[in-house]
Amino acid sequence: STTETQPSSCVLGCNSDGECHSHNVFGECTYMLDWDLQPKFGEAPVSKVIIFKGDKIKFSTESVHNLFELADDTSLDLCDFTDATAIANAEEVVVGHTMLFDEAGTYHFACGISCTGFPGETATNRQDTSS
Repeated sequence: STTETQPSSCVLGCNSDGECHSHNVFGECTYMLDWDLQPKFGEAPVSKVIIFKGDKIKFSTESVHNLFELADDTSLDLCDFTDATAIANAEEVVVGHTMLFDEAGTYHFACGISCTGFPGETATNRQDTSS
């Protein structure tokens, strides 16, 4: 497998409530998420992620979990997949599914098999990196 070289600032800070946030405002990082019954970045359990526009999250697991984007907080709380969008099936998550967050907003992810997940926020990148 190929290892991507990233800036040393591509490290998430996570608190005891499971909120993880990016320290790199340039939106050039890929964060590896263990997408399991308790999602984790490394050993840190995750309930909420705040990253910058342009960052990526690679969802992967060694068990059987798919990936859906749910409509809102209520849908996530109730495990309501009525207006959900399928993002990746279980096989795609096993090999690793990378999502680019190129629009600011709040995203809600869950597994349709076990209904585990978390909301993630993408902060607006305040740096103009366009050419």
